Amino acid sequence: MSRTNGPVGEEGKGRPVLAARGVSFAYGAEPVLSGVSLELAAHAFLALLGPNGSGKSTLLRLLIGSLRASAGAVALNEEEVSRWGARQRAHWIAYVEQQEDLSMPLTVRDVVLMGRHPYVRSWQREGQRDLAHVERAMRTVGIEHLAERPATQLSGGERQLVSLARAFAQDTPFLVLDEPTASLDLHYALQILHHLQVFTHNGGAAIVAMHDLNLAAAFCGEALLLCEGRPLAAGPMEAVLTEENVRRGYGVEVRISRSAVHGHLTVTPLPLEADG
Repeated sequence: MSRTNGPVGEEGKGRPVLAARGVSFAYGAEPVLSGVSLELAAHAFLALLGPNGSGKSTLLRLLIGSLRASAGAVALNEEEVSRWGARQRAHWIAYVEQQEDLSMPLTVRDVVLMGRHPYVRSWQREGQRDLAHVERAMRTVGIEHLAERPATQLSGGERQLVSLARAFAQDTPFLVLDEPTASLDLHYALQILHHLQVFTHNGGAAIVAMHDLNLAAAFCGEALLLCEGRPLAAGPMEAVLTEENVRRGYGVEVRISRSAVHGHLTVTPLPLEADG
């Protein structure tokens, strides 16, 4: 992607940083997040971990500016994200929902082309540069052979690759993804994470909400573990993914070892104790 071929990028915008600093959020009187901080810069691949209901999706929405923190701040290059216009934010941050609605009768190429909307005015048509971004994004994730297929006819794994290609076509330094591997078989999950790993190696930054701790350990260098809306641990994967942290965060016993094949951490759950 042209803007993320290195830490600086071709746009000459320096080293962009997306940061949450002590953010809290509540839906009405119900607190969801409290005192959460993180920072994303070039090459960061951060796994957002935590049990269901720990506030992961809410934190991602704060990062993309669709929600505004009740305390603390989310800043892109030291400017509050929620104060930016939606089109302006979309030049910097691409968001992939957990299950995107691909029910409209559009081809795969048309869906990926939606990633270029932030760059095209309402009275204009997509130009050659936009079409080139689309073709490159489809090749990047290996779906160019599906370009003319209706998106409604795709499998779940293929649909998620299309959503990722749309995000790549958007050509942003930051990717924010909400459980992109949920409900996918291992083949497609590995594809998604491989493409994200390449994106970060090439200078992009990504934060990915995940439930599979082993996949997170295999691909992500950093992690933030949430528990009941509060940060339980943050930092390098080895510091976050410990037996004690998993016990406190998820309420289960695990054994953590190191893969003999690749050297990354592996998590082995222990059987739950029978009641009584």
